[in-house]
Amino acid sequence: LNRFHCEEKLEQARQQRKPEQIAFIPEEADALAGLGEVNRELVRELGRCCPEQRIATVDQDATIIESHKQEALRTYAGERGYQPMLAVWAEMDAVLADGPQGKIGFAISARMSEALHRAILQVPEAGWQMYGKADGKEIRECAEVDFVPGEKSEHKDTQPLR
Repeated sequence: LNRFHCEEKLEQARQQRKPEQIAFIPEEADALAGLGEVNRELVRELGRCCPEQRIATVDQDATIIESHKQEALRTYAGERGYQPMLAVWAEMDAVLADGPQGKIGFAISARMSEALHRAILQVPEAGWQMYGKADGKEIRECAEVDFVPGEKSEHKDTQPLR
């Protein structure tokens, strides 16, 4: 693991950190970027090996890892530590990305229920936008749909999901 450590990148990030910032993400060194590519290939292979897994909930969150190292900064909870940003495929308990910056590509889907179908039909024509490149075989459009699933974990007063 020490081979992935790059003091130059850390120092560069420290110098660029503004006084009011409590956290920073240094640029990846080449070795760490290579490890990221290995992880992407592993996730692709996991998807190919498990075609029956048709649901992918992406949980993206900063996780607090407490540390007593002198260079560790205070987290939002007050203790010293690190807060790596992780994107996890919840159903497979697999890390999709760590420290993601920029765009993370994924799709959100829902099982088509009668209630969801009714909510989709309520979206006016002007609410739909083209999505991606036009294809003669299919129509690709997207819209914001106000919908609260009827699962037991949802409450009647829950704000609509987007």
